[in-house]
Amino acid sequence: MTALRALALAGLLALSGAGAAQAPQPAPVPDAVLAKVRASDQAAGREDFSAAADRLAEALELPEGASLAPTAQRRLHAYIARYAAWSGDLPRGLRHARLTTGFADAELEDWAMHAYIARDLGLHDEVADTFREAFRRWPRQVRQDHDLDVAQAVWATDFDSPARYALLKTLYEGGFEWAWTGPADELWLDLALQHLARGEQAAAREVVAGITHPRLVIELLADRRYDAVRDPALTAEALPRLARRRADDLRARALLDSGVVGIQAEYASALLMLGENEDVVALAEQVAATIADNPFKGDVYVDQHEQLSWLYDRAGEALVRLGRKDEAIAMYRRAAATREDGQDNVSQVLTLAHHLVSAGQPREALEVAASVGRMSPFGRMVQASVQHRAALALGDQEAADAALGYLRDNREQGESVYAEALLDRGQDDAAAAALVANLENPVERGDTLYSVQRFRDSASLEPARDARWRAMLEREDVQAAINRHGRLLELPIHAPW
Repeated sequence: MTALRALALAGLLALSGAGAAQAPQPAPVPDAVLAKVRASDQAAGREDFSAAADRLAEALELPEGASLAPTAQRRLHAYIARYAAWSGDLPRGLRHARLTTGFADAELEDWAMHAYIARDLGLHDEVADTFREAFRRWPRQVRQDHDLDVAQAVWATDFDSPARYALLKTLYEGGFEWAWTGPADELWLDLALQHLARGEQAAAREVVAGITHPRLVIELLADRRYDAVRDPALTAEALPRLARRRADDLRARALLDSGVVGIQAEYASALLMLGENEDVVALAEQVAATIADNPFKGDVYVDQHEQLSWLYDRAGEALVRLGRKDEAIAMYRRAAATREDGQDNVSQVLTLAHHLVSAGQPREALEVAASVGRMSPFGRMVQASVQHRAALALGDQEAADAALGYLRDNREQGESVYAEALLDRGQDDAAAAALVANLENPVERGDTLYSVQRFRDSASLEPARDARWRAMLEREDVQAAINRHGRLLELPIHAPW
């Protein structure tokens, strides 16, 4: 925040000519306005962001403020929005963020701020619309700096939201890709469903034809909704070739962008599909050694605090598949200990907790799960599932009942998590009913069909639990639901992780 605080004052000083020698010079900013801006900057320095926003609002209300150049007015609104958001007044922040992006010279930073504040208020359609306009104006910069923000903007909307459809179409027509790993097939599969829901079969067929990510090709093959638009010659036998092509592409990208660990994490996932587990472990150790050997302060990889834990997570899975279970737990500990932007790593901490239950250490699993602070609603579901499994392992029926009750009451936040908990509880009929309900739900169907596919066998930390899952899939009611909406495939590759 410190650097940003100075920008409001510095920006207006520059507009007044104090910080720029370029011609033509803008009109000087009136002293009365500058006095309010300086007072705002002082309040921000005290971290009194509400007062900082008030002083800038007062500057705009002055007669001199109304005569400011549009760019100066935009900057004032932008900093009012920031300061209001930082003070916790999100509605005020959003009002000024909307005003900021209403100016003709609004910058990408302004549009991103607008989207972030709308997101924090739960206005997901507005977030999607905001990023759609930002991508239309600055496609390269949005792809480079906000690709994950854009994806989250899509997935946070309701499936039938017009804003979701409009954003996906704009991204597809604009050639959107992930910044480091290339084709955004995850988004295009969603767009294909959007087209199908609207009866736009030709458009869906065009989108589907370009999808090559093995995981998504599995969904194309398993889900009957795509039968009319996918290539009928496409079969599961193509998956090893597609997985090898993806691995080779990611390896080439990693060589070209050696400072991006996120590419290495995706490369590791591709290698897991091919069963090349030793190479995954070697890759993670090589990255760890590069970081340890760095003689300078700072990160070796530009995305080290966002993606390193995912590489270690996949290396943990590779070690499980190699039968090196103690080393796997150690690798999962390494993943969980890798912080993200100075914050606790929620995903990998909860993953470690689950694996500790599987490894026969339920008490530590409870401690690890309890260490997680702020998390998403889905993360809270995963935490409750750890607590449920650990309580069952410890024979604590009261705690197990409480955890299952939470999962039941919040099942819409993670239907698959709830179904697995029922199976862990031995409530096979209820677990099967939950799985069938997910298959009947068009929003849950794709992921659910993917989850029931038969990958090549790999070692597991808890084979008995996996056997219970496979037995449930053989039930007549589950088989009937799968066949209504899709099909079970014998896949010639391993699961990505």
